[in-house]
Amino acid sequence: MTATRSLIQVDTLTDGGQTSLEVAKKIATFVDGARETLELALYDVRLHDETADVVRAALVGAHERGVHVRLVYNVDEVTDRPPVPPPPTTEPDLIESMPFETAAIPGWPDLMHHKYVVRDRDAVWSGSTNWTDDSWTREENVIVVVESTGVAIRL
Repeated sequence: MTATRSLIQVDTLTDGGQTSLEVAKKIATFVDGARETLELALYDVRLHDETADVVRAALVGAHERGVHVRLVYNVDEVTDRPPVPPPPTTEPDLIESMPFETAAIPGWPDLMHHKYVVRDRDAVWSGSTNWTDDSWTREENVIVVVESTGVAIRL
């Protein structure tokens, strides 16, 4: 029997400890390694300026080089119920403008709170952070990259 190895990389984000551009470039590096598939599930996406450009270029670039990209995201409907917890403010038009498959998942009554990318079914990018500039710069979060087919195929 052959043993399989998993590589786990953990990055902790601290309030003011990194720029959103640094995190965006880490995502771009992870996405740039895709050869066949990228499957993303994202709860909240709010990126601006250069940060948005880096992430968008990586995702669109993967699509343009033949990687099958699929992205699902949480979208909350406006209701008269109190927003507890506060709903994300993802801009669906921005995500839907991507040239690959996207789908909105209703956030009510069940919350779609995932934050992961599966690359080629052999590596996973995940953690506690939303894909927002302030989550990457003003909050304490963790990013975990696991290079393991065994983990990736289960998401």
